Amino acid sequence: MKILEKIDLKIRSLILRYKPKKNFKLAVIVKACYFFFNSYKILFFIGIKKKHQKKILESSNINELKKNGSLQIELKDLFLDKILNQYINLLNNNQFNSNKSFLKTYRIDIREKDNQLYLSILFENNLLDLVKSYLGDYCTLQNVMFMHSENNSFEANRSQQLHIDGDVADQIKIFIHLSDVDNNSGPLCGFSKNDSKIIFKNAMNKKYLNYISAKLSDEMIDQKIFDDRLVKFTGSKKTATLLDTSRCFHYGSRPGAKPRYILMYQFLKSYSYRVRMFPNKNINLDENAFRFDQIDEIKRFTKFTDYFPVNQNNKIY
Repeated sequence: MKILEKIDLKIRSLILRYKPKKNFKLAVIVKACYFFFNSYKILFFIGIKKKHQKKILESSNINELKKNGSLQIELKDLFLDKILNQYINLLNNNQFNSNKSFLKTYRIDIREKDNQLYLSILFENNLLDLVKSYLGDYCTLQNVMFMHSENNSFEANRSQQLHIDGDVADQIKIFIHLSDVDNNSGPLCGFSKNDSKIIFKNAMNKKYLNYISAKLSDEMIDQKIFDDRLVKFTGSKKTATLLDTSRCFHYGSRPGAKPRYILMYQFLKSYSYRVRMFPNKNINLDENAFRFDQIDEIKRFTKFTDYFPVNQNNKIY
């Protein structure tokens, strides 16, 4: 491991040792301090092109995303059959990790030439423009993974209950349906940013939350809010849900009659303490598959990812 990688791990391990998940104010302080020490990253982002930004900023999609912290759109049917075949093969060969009994995952290595189609999806469907319009130009792709929910069991105090992702990280996750998802598929469900603020405030007042990402049972939520404002992100294959999982209470993979097949992307702001301090080397891209400006964008949003290196078990070192 290189010297800079060792330094990077030491610094971020020290920051995370203070457990910002336990205290909201502490998390904000840690976030601000890490942003200060990462301010030099602006040098890596100078000259970012904003060719499509005006179009996106004026669209109803980005207005809805900014207002609610969530958005659903229909994607072009590009590569999805090939992706689904890869998904099924990995699942049948037991390549998914089972860190949760109700949710299996497989982390996709986008450095591999055959997997670079996952990057193409971001451009063909304007997903990257939407993410950048929400997080800003300086964002980092932190994860691309398959998710598989059998939806045959329930565990309390896990992500099957309402929660927000901890560490007050600025992030957007994109959940793409690789199969039809309805109410019997254990769908992703959540609340808007405004409703989540109300839920958070009430939960704090009632001392339901002793740390940021604590799980809430349905009974802890005002039933009128729960019944009237909970959004179930169902939809046919090709539906994509963008969700700010740090500001919107959400849950998923509850027991149902059918499994759920998902392709998930996670984007973080590049100044987050969940991403690297020092830059990666540029990944080797299939230059015939991307335009010049797309290659430039990919280099930027993978510059500080914690994506590399991964071991044979598909986990970060």
